[in-house]
Amino acid sequence: MKNLEQLRALAANQFYKANESKLKSQKDGEVIAKIPGMIHTHGLLATLAYAKAKGEGWKTYLQAIGQYLATPAPDGPSSLPLAEGQSAQSLTLDQFISILTSHDSNVLRIATREAKAYLGYLKRFAPTDSKSQAVPAAPQAIEESIAPNSNS
Repeated sequence: MKNLEQLRALAANQFYKANESKLKSQKDGEVIAKIPGMIHTHGLLATLAYAKAKGEGWKTYLQAIGQYLATPAPDGPSSLPLAEGQSAQSLTLDQFISILTSHDSNVLRIATREAKAYLGYLKRFAPTDSKSQAVPAAPQAIEESIAPNSNS
């Protein structure tokens, strides 16, 4: 049996494999970096409203979070209650918002907590831009570049 950490990591990895062509721009990397802070500062519902207004990159990530939350765990229910006949994989951003606003605050609290945990893996598995992965200079080279020149 897999634990929650393994399930989160698996879902994040599968998300990037399925959306590889969609998430090529550097802006998508910036989006995933901003979402956890926005949820922490403003809450999950406010972040969803912002994503709805902001556009495609934001919608892609937050819809994926909703789909993850709506997927039942192997040994229990999902973190997000779905209506009869509703599928986790077809959950839209509007449906995600509707579920969170139509249930009690406990559902929102659980969804927020699990969304933050899942986002940790989405950030870790996020593809990085090769240009931004410059090799850092060695400490000695840094010291030599800032030390005053004694030959003058």
